[in-house]
Amino acid sequence: MEDKKIIELFFARSEKALTALAEKYGKLCMKVALQILHSREDSEECVNDSYLDVWNTVPPKEPDPLMSYIVKIVRYNSLDCLEHRSAKKRGGGEATVSLEDVALFIGESETPEDIVERQFITDCVNDFLRTLTPADRMLFVRKFWFFDTYEELSKISGIKVGTLKSKISRTRESLKVYLSERGVAA
Repeated sequence: MEDKKIIELFFARSEKALTALAEKYGKLCMKVALQILHSREDSEECVNDSYLDVWNTVPPKEPDPLMSYIVKIVRYNSLDCLEHRSAKKRGGGEATVSLEDVALFIGESETPEDIVERQFITDCVNDFLRTLTPADRMLFVRKFWFFDTYEELSKISGIKVGTLKSKISRTRESLKVYLSERGVAA
């Protein structure tokens, strides 16, 4: 089912919207949650919580694209769960390390100035990503958005793990320089 139709179902407050959302994006949502939490039970709970969050925010929001919206919610819910788990000395911390690498992308304040600043940073990051080759862009996004491991990226790309680590590290450093040149403090 097309995203537009799913959103129409949400606006109609039809429970079919949740079913359609789960059918279309459920596997992706679980993958994202599992990459962060490494626990099927916690991941299922976060994905279900994310569906509820979408239910509670659409309407009035009309997300476009829907995939990015649900993945963002799953990521935040999963990271929140990881934070709570880590606070109880039960967490792993692998996702936390990845998150620290891109901490400048995260912000939840709601002042107009913060919204404008977040949009500026988003635009700068998108501009930077457009300077990368499609292969490098895919690796970088999969590492820092979907939290793919270096081993998974190696299987996908055919590049050795050590080479990937160097390549992604250089790309991350280039992003820091790029943002710094545009006045974004890292």
